[in-house]
Parts: sequence; C-alpha cells; structure tokens
Amino acid sequence: MNVNKMMSDKLVASPQGTAYWAKVNTVVDDNNGKLNFQISVEFDADTEAKMKKYCDGLIEKAKAMPEFDGKKWRNEPYLPYHTNDDGKTLFKFKTAAFIKDRATGEDVKKVIPVVDTKKRKQLGTDVAIGNGSKVRVAFKPGVYWSTASSNGLNFYLESIAVDELVKYGGGDDFSVFGITLDEEPEDSDEIVNAIDDDEEVPI
Repeated sequence: MNVNKMMSDKLVASPQGTAYWAKVNTVVDDNNGKLNFQISVEFDADTEAKMKKYCDGLIEKAKAMPEFDGKKWRNEPYLPYHTNDDGKTLFKFKTAAFIKDRATGEDVKKVIPVVDTKKRKQLGTDVAIGNGSKVRVAFKPGVYWSTASSNGLNFYLESIAVDELVKYGGGDDFSVFGITLDEEPEDSDEIVNAIDDDEEVPI
C-alpha cells in the first residue's frame, strides 16, 4: 500500500542557491511520460551540508510516524539531490505539471508563480530562468513509501523567488546578424510574497 505524507503544513523557503535546468510553466520536464515542472539548485558547501541534514531528519521523523509503522525502508531512501560526475550537488524541486479538475475530470495545467525580488514583480508564465540565476524556492517536503525498495523524500515545487535573473540564452543570440533584442516588457505588476510569508528551512 502506497503511503504519502506531507512533512509540513506550510510552505518552506529554501536558502538562496544557483539555479540549473529550470523547466517551469511553458517548458515541461518529460520523465518517462511523467510531466513535471522542476528546477535544480546548487547551494554553497555549508548550506548543502545543512540541507542534507534537513533531508535526513525528515526521513527519520517519517519513520517514527504511525503512517509508516511496520514499513521496511531502503538502506538509502531516495533523497531529492544527486551529485554529478563533476562533483556538483543539485537539489531538485518538482511537481506534477497537470492536476485533474474535480468538477470536469479534465487535466488542467498548473502555474508556478515566479517573482523577481529586485523589481518586486511577478514574471510572466513564459519566463525562462537561465542557468546561474540566484533563486530561492518555496516547496513542501513529502515522504513516500511504495515498496521496501521504493521510498524516500520529494521536494514539491510551489513557487520561485528570483533574486538575480540570468536570462536563458538558448537560441536567442542574433548577434551574427548585427542586432540584439530589446528587453522584454514586464508582464504583471502583481507582487508575490509567498516566500516572504512562510517558514524557512530550519537549518
């Protein structure tokens, strides 16, 4: 029997880190047919160690909960980070790109709010967060147990605060023609305070 348990009733705000491979709203991560929005974040060494400790603590807390009583766990449950061959450790925040409308039964695409904290303006859904952007992520941690060999922790993506935006450069360099594009206009004056108002990772 599958067990899923959210480990926080409130949104949790990550410390600031460097963004990689952001796929949000208009770009969907297709992982074996599972359509997700996701962003990976690299933290400095001290924050990375604290985030890993935070993850371990959530797993240990879940093991003591009655929902997981009698469940056998992997020696190393899945955790929402991995280390690349180059030694870079990335924490992944993700969520399903579509939810089912209870009234119609249709799949509805989610919108992940993204705010530029310097301009205090919400960015449009077509924003492209380039690698190297400085971000904080609002998320909900959730522990799952499917089988003795499939269990662990996910960070469910809710919203993103961009402290320093590096525009995605894929395919938009027209310098070979002797021209550059004007900056994109602002899409919205709405201010998003989701990350400011909720708890921070207790590290």
